[in-house]
Amino acid sequence: MSLSIVCVACGGSSSTHGGIDARGSGGSTGSADDAGSTETGGIAGSMGAGGSAGSTGGTGGSTGTGGGAGSGTALEFCNSVTQAMSSVIARCIGGTDAYWFTFYSAAFDCQRVSVDVAAGRMVYDQSHAAACLSSIEGVDCSAIAGSGPSLPACTQVLWGTVPAGQACSPDPMSDCVPGAYCEHVGYACSGICLTRVAVNGSCQSLDSDTTLPCVAGAHCVSGVCLADANEGQACGGYPSPTCAGDLRCLGATSIASGTCHAAANSGPCTDNSDCSSSGCMGPTGAKTCQRWKFAGESCTPGQGECWPLLYCGADGKCTDARAATQNQACGPDTRGEIVGCAAGLYCSGATSTTMGTCVPPKALGDPCTWLDVCSGTRGHCDTSTQKCVACN
Repeated sequence: MSLSIVCVACGGSSSTHGGIDARGSGGSTGSADDAGSTETGGIAGSMGAGGSAGSTGGTGGSTGTGGGAGSGTALEFCNSVTQAMSSVIARCIGGTDAYWFTFYSAAFDCQRVSVDVAAGRMVYDQSHAAACLSSIEGVDCSAIAGSGPSLPACTQVLWGTVPAGQACSPDPMSDCVPGAYCEHVGYACSGICLTRVAVNGSCQSLDSDTTLPCVAGAHCVSGVCLADANEGQACGGYPSPTCAGDLRCLGATSIASGTCHAAANSGPCTDNSDCSSSGCMGPTGAKTCQRWKFAGESCTPGQGECWPLLYCGADGKCTDARAATQNQACGPDTRGEIVGCAAGLYCSGATSTTMGTCVPPKALGDPCTWLDVCSGTRGHCDTSTQKCVACN
């Protein structure tokens, strides 16, 4: 296992290495925001978050109050990791430590880690905690894109103990042993620990909508785990592999392969995945990698200049106000900006081109469709009953 810091705003990334990509957490499938990636690996076997596809402006989570003061317990260590990662992202991308702590706290269930350690489903080795935290704090900004930097010191701090074949929790904090992951179909409340698929092995999932995780250094391509390509090698297209680490696949189409190159902080680009700790901004056909803009900074509507969970407001400044309240319009407006909902609401009915309406999550037992957001732990619409259910 390895803890990685994934660029939380590079767009389109779906790493199967450690890390955190919490874009769109708390949202619903099929709306205007990006889907959260399903991270595996990392501290605790799966200290990457991500999860359900994001609703427009759905950021989820509670307000952070700052990191732990030390790392004497698993809870303190988890809080300290959250704080350290928040500081790195603030330093490299922009925003404040407090802003990012709120963001990461919504994804890292530190209380759950503490409970699992007490129950013996996870192991915490304090002797390596300081080295792990130090390595996170010293991460270079050029390394935060893609699957993020390798932090070997963090592999010896926290890990799961549940062996392959036994029941596990599908929460982002996996309790499976290193090299295994928690396989579950759809929104199941429990799963089974399975060993990661080796290179050239089949990664077709029991759930036809997903694929099985491959071993580190490989990704699932057309149902087979292919070793990642290095710089200068073919990637993308069909059936070429994924690029290794934070390399980007440039020039690929649906039928032709591209070539792996290092992501850039400047220069021409076509989408966010071409850039490292920056975004792809500007008019169509003339976009370049530029630094993300945060709340209060001037912006041009429709140019994608604001960090993805912000938008360019009517006053020409980036905002995270999420001004749309209950029953107000949300989603892509006529200026090319994504208007999100206030906390506790989600954008229902939005598509990539049409606006929806801000509504609260449905209560357990309410009629629903698979596009609805339901309340409760892993709340979801049971398609067999067409009603909202949740895990205990």
